[in-house]
Amino acid sequence: MKTIFLSFLTLCFFCTASVYGQKNEVSFHAGGGLSTLGYSLSQGDRTQGFGGEAGVGYIRFLSRSFGVGSGVSLSLYNASAAGIGNTIANFADEYGDSYELRTSFTGYNERQQALFLRIPLTLQYRGGGRHPLYVQAGVGLNIPVSARYEASAATLHNEAYYPTYDVAITLPSFMGLGDFTNRRTEDKLTLQTVYTASVETGIRWRLAPSWALYTALYADYGLNDAVKDRNRDHFRPNATTPDDFALNSVLVSRQAPSSPFAGSTSLIAIGLKFRIAFTL
Repeated sequence: MKTIFLSFLTLCFFCTASVYGQKNEVSFHAGGGLSTLGYSLSQGDRTQGFGGEAGVGYIRFLSRSFGVGSGVSLSLYNASAAGIGNTIANFADEYGDSYELRTSFTGYNERQQALFLRIPLTLQYRGGGRHPLYVQAGVGLNIPVSARYEASAATLHNEAYYPTYDVAITLPSFMGLGDFTNRRTEDKLTLQTVYTASVETGIRWRLAPSWALYTALYADYGLNDAVKDRNRDHFRPNATTPDDFALNSVLVSRQAPSSPFAGSTSLIAIGLKFRIAFTL
């Protein structure tokens, strides 16, 4: 799918190589506003985040009103989750006996941040006059550059329940059982390439014969899930020191063996954008 997208983008530019007097426009832009990872949670609450994007663009005009464009930019997305109450994971002890690790939280908070490299393919319509209105729409290829999360809990209680014996134990603490306070995990998130639909509209202010300033509203929406795998346990024990455990992100983990925390994760952005452009 990624190869098809890039091939189509290249074809569009070769097909417009000699139209409208070779009018080309190069631009630099920056924008920001609501820029978040959109998902639903089976428990707890999600909070939207703010971010933005910056990059360079290129438009080849097909006529005085229409142009096809592309470019490259970096887009930052933020979100957070809170109020996670409990999780269950299946493990086996050193004797091979299976047990359920039951974890309960108070004061659980998690922040997620993701940076994507965006390559758009757009069609722009521009009205007449010195300062025309314009509308631009298209699709984008968003490749993850980096993604991280920070999860913390004010208090955390672990108990091991053995269904075979119908008994739950909360000791010893060096095995990761019992009560713990102020536990924190910072780690990478694994995300995948996302396709987005985008629209942008505003005014193109002519500053000089070859220079212009765009002021616009823009919106992007992800067309596929940004998370590929949600099959991890939320509680991540350390094999050598069990009490030195970590917490996986709710985006990639499950609250129970067959129940993921989060639904489909979309890239969502709505904000203001400013673009300085010059024609060649």
